[in-house]
Amino acid sequence: MNCAQVIRRALYDANFILQDNTTTPGLVTAELLAWANEAKDKVEKTLRTNDQDYNLLTRASTDSSFRWDGVTYSPADFQLTTTARSYTLPPDMLLIRRIRATTSGEEERTFRHVDISHPEFVSGEQTASTTTTSGEIMWDITGERTLRIHNPPDVTTDIEIAYIPRSRRLQMYTGAGTVATTQDSTTVTGSSTVWVVDAVNAFADLLVSTSTAAPLVATQTTSGVYVDPTATYSPISTIDSATSITLLGAWLPAALTGRGYMIASRFSFPPEHTHMVSDWVAYRALKKFRSADQTSFKKSFDEGLAALVPDTAERQTADPEFVEDFVYE
Repeated sequence: MNCAQVIRRALYDANFILQDNTTTPGLVTAELLAWANEAKDKVEKTLRTNDQDYNLLTRASTDSSFRWDGVTYSPADFQLTTTARSYTLPPDMLLIRRIRATTSGEEERTFRHVDISHPEFVSGEQTASTTTTSGEIMWDITGERTLRIHNPPDVTTDIEIAYIPRSRRLQMYTGAGTVATTQDSTTVTGSSTVWVVDAVNAFADLLVSTSTAAPLVATQTTSGVYVDPTATYSPISTIDSATSITLLGAWLPAALTGRGYMIASRFSFPPEHTHMVSDWVAYRALKKFRSADQTSFKKSFDEGLAALVPDTAERQTADPEFVEDFVYE
C-alpha cells in the first residue's frame, strides 16, 4: 500500500468517512500526510535501533552524481586523497555499516571504526600517512555526515561505503498537468507536468483518475475520484524527465489520455507493517477531536512496533531451519 491508501484507510478506521465518501470537516490532507511521516519515522527508528539493515545502500566514489532532497552530490567527494582527513558523505547517509577499498592493489586495506577521541585515534593522527595496501585506516563520523580518518593513505584510493540511508519524506503529489497511458506499455507521458522541478520521488505508485481532477484522500467536495485502500496501483520504476515516467510493469487497462493523477510514496519497510502508519494517523486525527477512541489506536501502534523487531530480525537470520520428515503410518 502507498501512503495515500494508508491515510484513506485510517480515515475509514476512525469513522471520518461519511456516506457520500467525503471527509469529516476539520481534517486536511497536509496534516494527514504530516502524521503519516511521523509514523514512518518512528517505525524506521525502531528498525535502526535494533540494528536491522533494511534499505542498506552501497555507493562507490566512482559512481555518478545524484540529487537528493534539493542537494546535488558527487560521490567523488569521498574518494580518499593523500592529503585530506575529512570528507563529506552523501546527503542521505544516516548510519555507516562498512567501508572498503576498491582501487586495484588496495583491496586488502582495512578500515576500522574508532571514536575520534580515543587515544589510539589521536595517536594515529600524529603519523604522516598509512602504508600502501596493508595499512589500516581508522575512521569516525563527526557532525551530521563528515567522514574523518586518522590519516590519509599514501595513494589516492577509491572506496565503497555501505550505509543506512535517510528515507525521503512521503509525498502525495498532485501537481500540474495530466497524464496519458498506453495499453501494454510501461511509459506514462505527462502533459504540462513538472516532475523534475518539483523533485517528485520515484519510489511511489501512480494513481490515475477517471477525469482531469486528481484522486482525493480527504475532501468535503461530493464530486471526485477517491483513493481506494483495496486497489492495486502502478508502481513507478523511474521518473525519466519532466514529462515521462516508466512503470515497473506494463499498463494493462485501455489507454487513457488527459487524466488527473497522484504520485503517492511507498514505504521503505515490510508492507505487512504499514497498518501501523494507519493506526498512528487515526490516533492523531482522533486526538485532534479529543475523542476517547484515540487510546485504542495508540495501543495498536505501540503493539505493532513491539512486533516489528522480532519479525524483521527473523527475515535477516542466516540460520537454517530444519523440519522433520513426515512419516505416514
